[in-house]
Amino acid sequence: MKKLVILFAIALMTISTYAEKNPVASLEGAKKEKTVKNLLLALKSDNTGLQSSAAYYLGEMESTEAVLPLMTILNSNNNEGSRVMAALSLVKIGDERGIQLVRYYSNNDSSSYVKRMCTIFIENFENNKF
Repeated sequence: MKKLVILFAIALMTISTYAEKNPVASLEGAKKEKTVKNLLLALKSDNTGLQSSAAYYLGEMESTEAVLPLMTILNSNNNEGSRVMAALSLVKIGDERGIQLVRYYSNNDSSSYVKRMCTIFIENFENNKF
């Protein structure tokens, strides 16, 4: 299961790196506001798939409104996959609070998986690969 989640995260990073145009990231105005509002609501869902997808798209949109909810997920969610997706999105958003939290968990998380993924995300961020 952990290998599948790692592969999923790497696939998402690869897709987002090589995608020429992200339709969600190009939203503007009222559509963007409505989309962000709905994705923020989805972050509160008990459905981990919905929560992870919402976190991913908020990261793609670089939504600064999502920083605190994503930090909450990274701090307190029991699902490693959700926490990893929150970390990835925080790094993509680039807000210093989120970066510092991901950096903290890259050294201090109780899960070796979350710790390893946070380390990868920080290394990629520092090498301008996002």
